[in-house]
Amino acid sequence: MSETLKVADGQVITMEYTLKVDGEIIDTSDGNGPIEFVQGAGNIIPGLERELYGMTIGESKDVVVTAEDGYGDLDHEAYMDIPRDQFPAHIPMEIGTQLELPMQRWPIAGSPTAPTGAYPLSPS
Repeated sequence: MSETLKVADGQVITMEYTLKVDGEIIDTSDGNGPIEFVQGAGNIIPGLERELYGMTIGESKDVVVTAEDGYGDLDHEAYMDIPRDQFPAHIPMEIGTQLELPMQRWPIAGSPTAPTGAYPLSPS
């Protein structure tokens, strides 16, 4: 008789997921295929990784991850003021506009000239 395989450190995990924020789906593996990662290697957010331990193949689970255990709390030090004339005229400077910089995404939050370095899913 064999034991049921349970999620543990070092295992390669393949997982389908749906990420919701305030009930709205903002990311999903549906149509994109499952994600694959090594459990315990810190490749996914800590709150989700912790909840996967002990699960078995085919098991489903709803997980609620706090900001602290997800992408982290809002970093108020990550804000900066940049004068509008420092941006090309064709870039719309509206709340919600995303600026792509090398290795970083900067959502415009609160003020058209005060981008934040906080991850978009961090609480505001």
